[in-house]
Amino acid sequence: MYKMQLILMTGELLMANGAATERIMRDMLLFSILNITTIDAQTLLVGIRSGVEAATVVIAMAVGVTIPTIFFRPRLEKYQRQQMEKLLLQRYDREN
Repeated sequence: MYKMQLILMTGELLMANGAATERIMRDMLLFSILNITTIDAQTLLVGIRSGVEAATVVIAMAVGVTIPTIFFRPRLEKYQRQQMEKLLLQRYDREN
């Protein structure tokens, strides 16, 4: 019980000093990992598996966002350039 209170107080201290949420979670996780006294193989494997799955999801999300950007950016830039030229021609025609 004392260790959990210490972990929570550490997080509270970090928040009071303006630390970012990501840093607080990382530091609390590292602190709790350092204080593990006993762990069996099953629990360790479940933890590693969860970490691998989380990393896979993050990578899949990054790839899913990047691929459309790579393929559609040239088309979008071409369309925007054409629209800009069209608007400039209209403005030039109105001024003359």
